[in-house]
Amino acid sequence: MGLGFNEIGDLSQYDSKEEIKLKFQQLHGNNSFYINNANTCWHFIHDMQIGDIVFARKGRNEIIGRGIVESDYEYDESNKNYHKIRKIKWTHRGN
Repeated sequence: MGLGFNEIGDLSQYDSKEEIKLKFQQLHGNNSFYINNANTCWHFIHDMQIGDIVFARKGRNEIIGRGIVESDYEYDESNKNYHKIRKIKWTHRGN
């Protein structure tokens, strides 16, 4: 499972959600609060645990998969699309 937001780099460099939010503001301007993006990033690295069940979505209404988290957070710049990664055992496939 990959998380976007490649422009903010490795999530392990941030000590708080506020730091992540400020990085988004620095890169994209202060017009938005970016709190949802910061929360998503924080949960991906700090709150998600091995054994948790996750759902992959496309947009807000379409579930494309269900799986179980099998690894801790990894940062891999060699991955073309997603640098923030967790290994998932996919158990169900959606649309």
